[in-house]
Amino acid sequence: MNQPLHMPTTAGELAERERTRTELITSTSRLAFEIEAAERVADRLAQVRLRVRFHRDMAELMLLTPTRCPERAATIRDNRRGHLDLLAGYQTEMAQLEGRGA
Repeated sequence: MNQPLHMPTTAGELAERERTRTELITSTSRLAFEIEAAERVADRLAQVRLRVRFHRDMAELMLLTPTRCPERAATIRDNRRGHLDLLAGYQTEMAQLEGRGA
């Protein structure tokens, strides 16, 4: 987990990484609005499903966030770990709400 990320070495790799980052930024922004809408109608299962997607995408986005600064890299790792922890909690809650877990 503390290993350096693969840095793109070709123009194609860089373009693909940026395209993926842009898609994840767009997705997380859209999901944030969808979560708010689900909160307004008090649909807990919809909220949890959306939060699972949001935190999964945010954790992936953190992997694609470039930095050469060691302090910033540590912050990004901490943020990613936080999203993964929240993701695990929401996955458990989703399973319970769907009747798949204890």
